[in-house]
Amino acid sequence: MTIIADVGTSVTVREITRTYNDNGDATESNSDSTITAWIVPSRNFDQDLKSGSLEEKDAIGFFKATDSSKIKDGNKILYNFQWYGMRNVIQILISGTIHHIEADLLALIES
Repeated sequence: MTIIADVGTSVTVREITRTYNDNGDATESNSDSTITAWIVPSRNFDQDLKSGSLEEKDAIGFFKATDSSKIKDGNKILYNFQWYGMRNVIQILISGTIHHIEADLLALIES
């Protein structure tokens, strides 16, 4: 077991796909799925608040390595009735293997 599985909660991840026509116009589609994640409010990370990289309404998400295909910059997470946009997604490697994934979660006004 991992801490994500032990203390995590179910969240909805929205994978967003954009396709472009010959004129460069984008068409967006999305698909939702449920995964387990550990979401920590940013107020627990004073350095990130002081640096301005996160605001108090934002959060940091920790995700299982098995969800690496879904945890990407630009995708969204629904947690506690609040949508968050993913930014600064990083894979934490141990001996060349993905151990877990971390991402800044920016609170969104709309889904």
